[in-house]
Amino acid sequence: MLVIARREGEIISIADGLIRIKVLSVQGKIARIGIAAPREISARREEVETYDAALSSSDASSIGGVNAHGAEPPDAGRA
Repeated sequence: MLVIARREGEIISIADGLIRIKVLSVQGKIARIGIAAPREISARREEVETYDAALSSSDASSIGGVNAHGAEPPDAGRA
């Protein structure tokens, strides 16, 4: 894992500029980032991936207090 510090407005470029990650703002411990990549490359939050994996498992009737009957994952709708 590459760990670097960036300030607001600075950009990290990956794969010869194919993927660009920009620090949009930092407020306390929260950093808002923007990701620019081709449509064929997906970018998803890890907690959504974990939620989706739990829903697709055979024992997904209850996940952290959220049922598997169409309930939205934690922070649904937040970018």
